[in-house]
Amino acid sequence: MTAIGLAVISAPSAFLFLWMTYKRTGELSFRLLAFCLLGLFFLLSGNAVNYVLFDFLQHWDSRVQFLILNEVFLAAVMTHGFLLRFAHESVRTRITSSKRVIFWAFTILFFFLVLSLPLLLMPNEMDIAHGYLACTLYAAVCQFYATFVIIRNRARLPQFFRFLPILGLVFVVMNVLAVLNDTFRFGSLLGVPSFPFSPFSLFLADLFIVFGCIKELLRKKEGTPALFGDLDLNLTDRESEIVPLIVEGLSNEAIASKLFISPHTVKNHVTSIFRKSGATNRFELLKRISAGKAS
Repeated sequence: MTAIGLAVISAPSAFLFLWMTYKRTGELSFRLLAFCLLGLFFLLSGNAVNYVLFDFLQHWDSRVQFLILNEVFLAAVMTHGFLLRFAHESVRTRITSSKRVIFWAFTILFFFLVLSLPLLLMPNEMDIAHGYLACTLYAAVCQFYATFVIIRNRARLPQFFRFLPILGLVFVVMNVLAVLNDTFRFGSLLGVPSFPFSPFSLFLADLFIVFGCIKELLRKKEGTPALFGDLDLNLTDRESEIVPLIVEGLSNEAIASKLFISPHTVKNHVTSIFRKSGATNRFELLKRISAGKAS
């Protein structure tokens, strides 16, 4: 109960810090990570309801278990959908349409084969523990892919995400061990269905996120080196990549293709560049850049 309480209190704080960091830096990665955290919070809520009803109040209802099981899986889908987008955004690569199709096909097939089919064939044997096991296996597959993307493109990671390869490996190993533990029962050390979906993991993640965000928010801005003369717009790394491409006259679609990101992401960064520079369009931005050169 103490761990659940700490996780419930810390999750909104971590989400707020991530959102503040996103607003200050303009990095879409922080916003995606915030939604990942929100998904983890929903996972915790299913865990908490399960604990209070079935362990604390000793109230057994298969219908409630079925609803919790579906809520936990939907939260896992939400969390890891944003996780995959975060992995690609953090290393500046683009998610292709084929990868999106594969993700949703895998998700639907997994839900049918692992959750829906056993519930129809073995309704009396399907309980919340099986649901946690299925979600942990689903999470392990998604996290393995996200970690692979990050490690393969680690040279593109911004400075504040240099820890991601190690962290990704830790979570993959942790989820694999949880699946093996829940499958073969070789020894449960924590007394929770699956550590990745427990309040302990969310609380630790919240502490790590808050610490990282505070460090980033308080980090002395050496300032993005002046791109054009004395004009310093205090741009993020990604925005600093985009401004010269705007100067070249490239469209959002051309910039997206060059940087391996989506046009929508480019549009968000361009809007942030306009806001920081005080310009309302590309022509005004070029005028301000020229003025910066002249000064």
